[in-house]
Amino acid sequence: MSSFSNNQPSHYNSLTVSGKGQITAVPDTAIVRLGVQTTGEALKDIQEENAKISENVLNALRQYGITDIKTHLYSIDKLINYVNG
Repeated sequence: MSSFSNNQPSHYNSLTVSGKGQITAVPDTAIVRLGVQTTGEALKDIQEENAKISENVLNALRQYGITDIKTHLYSIDKLINYVNG
């Protein structure tokens, strides 16, 4: 005859895991926002000048091997000089 005692711990299935991890990596992405601002009287002339300046900036970036370039914002605003209210 077998006996059972409540004073004995039951058998449990268990898994205990501990560990430590560390990773080091060289960053390969940078987000840089640059702006070109041109002002003047004639919109067409301003846009042409701005395009030349922007292309020079883009070419300089490409010389450093930066090729993933995207336009974030392009806007044209008319500046109005209010005189006497």
